[in-house]
Amino acid sequence: MRDNEYLSEILDSAGIGFARFQDGVLIHHDQRFSSILGLKGNGSGEIRFNNLLDLLESGSRLQVEFLLDIKMKRNDKPTKFSMKTQIFPATTSSPTNVHLTLIRSIEPEGSELVNVIIQPIDPISKQERDIEMLDDIHVQMSLERLIAKMSTDLINLGQEDLEPVIEKALSLIGTTLDADVCTLHVIKESNISHGSDFWYRKDISIPTIEEFKAIINSDEISWIIQNLEKSIVVAIHDISILPSEARKDVKILADIGVQSLIAIPISTNGTITGVLIFTYFTSGASWSEDIIFLLRLSGEMFMNALQRRQSGLFLLESEKKFRGIFEQSNSLILILAADGSIVDINPAATRLLGVREEDVKGKKFMEIPSFSPAMMDEYWHFFNQVLDGKDFPTITVKIKHQSGKILHLQTKSSRLILPGGVHVLIVANNITSQKLAEQKIRESQERFKLVFNKSHDLLFMASYKEFDDKFITTWMNIAWRDLLGVNFFGFDDILGIIHSNSLEKFKKIVSALKTSTMADIINLEHQAEKKNGEYIYLETNIIKVNLGDTCLVSMSAHDISDRKNAERLLKASEHKFRSLYEESNDAILILDRDGILLDINKEASQMLGMPPSELRGRHVMEMHVEEYNPVALRALQQLKEHGEARFSSRLQRANGDKIDVDINAKMLPIDGGIIQSIVRDVTHIRKALDLIQLNQGRLEALLKMHEHEFEKEGDFIEFVLENAVRLTRSKGGYFHTFKGGTGEINLFKWSNAVHQQCTTDFPSHYPIEEAGIWADCIRQRHAVIHNDYENLNTKHGLPEGHYPFTRHLAIPLFDGNDIVGAIGVGNKRDPYNEDDVQQLNLFAKSMYGILKQRRAEKALIESERALKHLNDELEHRVEQRTKELQEAQQKILRQQKLATIGKLAGSISHELRNPLGIMNNSLYYLNMKLCDVDDKVRRHLDILKEELERSSIIIKDMLIFTKLKKLLLIESNINDIIQESLQELILPEGITIENRLSPDMPDLKLDPIYFKIALKNLLTNAVQAMEGRGTIIIGTRMDDGNLLIEIADTGPGIPPGDIAKIFEPLFTTKPTGIGLGLSIVKEIVHKHGGTVVVENLEPSGALFRLIMPISCESY
Repeated sequence: MRDNEYLSEILDSAGIGFARFQDGVLIHHDQRFSSILGLKGNGSGEIRFNNLLDLLESGSRLQVEFLLDIKMKRNDKPTKFSMKTQIFPATTSSPTNVHLTLIRSIEPEGSELVNVIIQPIDPISKQERDIEMLDDIHVQMSLERLIAKMSTDLINLGQEDLEPVIEKALSLIGTTLDADVCTLHVIKESNISHGSDFWYRKDISIPTIEEFKAIINSDEISWIIQNLEKSIVVAIHDISILPSEARKDVKILADIGVQSLIAIPISTNGTITGVLIFTYFTSGASWSEDIIFLLRLSGEMFMNALQRRQSGLFLLESEKKFRGIFEQSNSLILILAADGSIVDINPAATRLLGVREEDVKGKKFMEIPSFSPAMMDEYWHFFNQVLDGKDFPTITVKIKHQSGKILHLQTKSSRLILPGGVHVLIVANNITSQKLAEQKIRESQERFKLVFNKSHDLLFMASYKEFDDKFITTWMNIAWRDLLGVNFFGFDDILGIIHSNSLEKFKKIVSALKTSTMADIINLEHQAEKKNGEYIYLETNIIKVNLGDTCLVSMSAHDISDRKNAERLLKASEHKFRSLYEESNDAILILDRDGILLDINKEASQMLGMPPSELRGRHVMEMHVEEYNPVALRALQQLKEHGEARFSSRLQRANGDKIDVDINAKMLPIDGGIIQSIVRDVTHIRKALDLIQLNQGRLEALLKMHEHEFEKEGDFIEFVLENAVRLTRSKGGYFHTFKGGTGEINLFKWSNAVHQQCTTDFPSHYPIEEAGIWADCIRQRHAVIHNDYENLNTKHGLPEGHYPFTRHLAIPLFDGNDIVGAIGVGNKRDPYNEDDVQQLNLFAKSMYGILKQRRAEKALIESERALKHLNDELEHRVEQRTKELQEAQQKILRQQKLATIGKLAGSISHELRNPLGIMNNSLYYLNMKLCDVDDKVRRHLDILKEELERSSIIIKDMLIFTKLKKLLLIESNINDIIQESLQELILPEGITIENRLSPDMPDLKLDPIYFKIALKNLLTNAVQAMEGRGTIIIGTRMDDGNLLIEIADTGPGIPPGDIAKIFEPLFTTKPTGIGLGLSIVKEIVHKHGGTVVVENLEPSGALFRLIMPISCESY
């Protein structure tokens, strides 16, 4: 209060009144204040601030109320406001001109203080005062209305629409002040001469406006800038009366036509952020303090709006960045309200917790099942600590994912102040992998300790200091005692166990450990002596680590005695392998993975006919015959993909010979892949197989010749000729007839290949004298072979277009002692031999025999037709005779057919039995010698055996049929014969026997050997008919004095058209066999005086019935 009185005395002496209002109530005023306002007495506590406003003229009151509301009451800092106005004292109606100053502040306890200073001023003339007052009131009121409206507009305005509103407001203020140019200069980088501008220009012509813009954004008007930087309003009423220090500015502004200018600095928090400039080019101007105050207020409103907009943009950008980080972060982020409910959760958190955002938002974090219930009290304690603003330590929590997996999260929390109150931010990183790694490290450390403590290796560590010149043992394990039976206390003691052959080297290493010249790691192998005197091999590693003047030496030693022994054995094994490799009966090739020969053994060198030095470095494909290259390439690719390959190929020796081989190759995991190929020469096996297959084909061809149905002899001869060419492995052939009486050769038939290639025209008949070497077989009456046709001196040569010959084989065809033709083949790849001669001779004889038979049959048929034609009218009288003749004819035909078969059987037996016997012996020899062969060779040997047995059976059947001996009849029990036959029968797994033999059957006189042959043929026929599955029913019974033997099967039965022919010789429906089985059955049964009948069963199957008389004589 004393301060107030002291201040009042000072102000009173200056003629100034002072008063103070607290929260709108007068708490102090001086006598001068009472005098000016016309107040009586103290009045404290009775007068309010509104009473003071009531004494002001209306315009001033509105302005004060507006400023208090807009400026003063919205700012907590002390604020000053001054204005000229009129007061109407309470004691008089005459107004008093005063200068009113208001100073507002907020006390610490929150109360509002307003200090009021009133200074009377000299009156002016009424007209001037009225004019000035009217002008000021008009401008002030206009500005007040604009500012009030701008305040509302700027507060409610969107950020994107701010610039147009500011520019419009500038235009309205400029129009109110009648200014030519209005500028809001927004300062950048705290430099008044740098910024951006909002402009308004009156619609008049100002040529220098661009220059003015440039000046505003430069530092040329330095005097004005200096004042503005001091927050001083620069009001230039007349440009010509500026002080001397502003001459430069005067000249610059005068040069562009400026008459008056006011620049009002606008501050924000004590920093100038903008300048509001009003410029007059056409006339001068003046501004009262009230107007300047309103202009400053409008500028501050503009800057506040711009700053709010900038802050809003910054907040939006910050929010966008935060949201991006929030959404994309790999860390769990939760924002919790004060009650623990989840306000926001990021995607990483939903993944880690195994929940959906919409399911947990709004729920309390304690309700999420992922958090451990056992730790919930601890979580809640830490949560409340953060809410209270206390430091929250980084903790590790466990959560359970919905998948059941336990996750470890390292969590940090902090307190947030957000709209709605205090919140908690939780950020957690998934450290599950780190925890697992730590666990593994701990486990590894434990294992490491265990290994060191339990290691069987000798482990030793020592340190060495240069100045001490000695090693100090820091650690050694018990393996020294367990392995060597000794204990050591110093590094030098180790030398005592080193074998003499390594001792010097070890001493040098110990010496070198004391210098810096030794390598960091040394490895050596040596012998060491155990306490019992036994020496063992050790592999020792010594590691040296320099640490300044100290070095650490670590030594580990491993017992390699077993390895050394193994190496010794390996060398012996390698020597043994090398011996086996070199002395092997199989060729062995060593190649790299690309097929380049690295090494071969002696057998391979002999097989290929080249020394190893010439073969090494060559590609294996060079050894294969060209047509086998694709096979070899596929095998090489298979080796690379699967590691092994088995295949057959043909190799070419150095002398040009070709050999057939089986190759077994493997990829060995050595040096990126080494191929070991075992090559076996199978040429002789292949030739034997080929010969068997060839003979089998020849036999089948012979049988087909006898079964061949033809109308024209030429067709039959062509069929035989093509088979002769094929089975002698020739390329072409011919058949010519010869008439001995005339000496002419009839060029009858050429093979298809010759027809296609030969373009020469030949006469149909050729004199024997003019024929070339191809007729030598007729002239010499025996087979001729020309294996080198080109170098024959006796050849006549071939006409142009003739089929070319390189090799030639021809044989004469005899009818008794007469030559009736010649058959020849040519161009076999290999030379012709006696086997080819026999084969061709067999084909020729068989062909001619069949031709003679068919001619006889044809002649007989023709005679029959002629006889029938001549004796047609005597048909009834000679019918019986004709029948007898037909039966005789059929008998003759059958006898001729049997004679032909007999002759054929004799030829086959003579021609094939010996080769088959030789092949059987060879097969026996191969089986005996080739004990250890691969599956492929063994399979081919089995095929050879089966085919030889089948060929032998065919020959045997033919001999039985054609040379059936007289029966040796013995009283025999038929059931016993049947049982013996069944025991000798080999049945497939799917076929069963149903026995229906009647007991007490009478004995029969029969030949047991032949009768069992008949029974086995019938049983074999039944097995073959059922194709591996079914039942054979065999029974015996008596019927009308005859003994019946019945054999039935459940097969498909016999085609009706074949029933009448099944017993005919050479008739068969099977792909193999010659059709003699059932003919032999019929013949044997007939010899015993019995008959055999056949019938089909319903629904399927066939029944063979042997009807045997009780007493029979052989036929």
